[in-house]
Amino acid sequence: MNLALAMYRDAASAQYQQLVVYSNDSDIEPVLTAIREDFPTIVLGVVTPRRPPVEGESDRRVSASLSSRADWTRQYILDSELAAGQLPERVRKPGKPIDKPGHWCGCRARLDR
Repeated sequence: MNLALAMYRDAASAQYQQLVVYSNDSDIEPVLTAIREDFPTIVLGVVTPRRPPVEGESDRRVSASLSSRADWTRQYILDSELAAGQLPERVRKPGKPIDKPGHWCGCRARLDR
């Protein structure tokens, strides 16, 4: 609910021209519908959080209801694209730094040194 409200309020205050949602959760359908109806000039994109399909393996279904509300969709995202969009392993700030969880990057051993 908080994310949906933030998306809508940002659209209402002209914070963006394009909204890209990285989700396959149909719970965000209502906010995409509302943004489409109330702010028709905003371009809506949906990227599904899954890896490229592998031949012979079962494939998770893409939410057709989300895709139908978007101007464009991506059916998967590459590991390299995910890695490029992440914060560094350690974010330094006054006081204690913030570390990325080790299971996100396999980096815990390096951070513990």
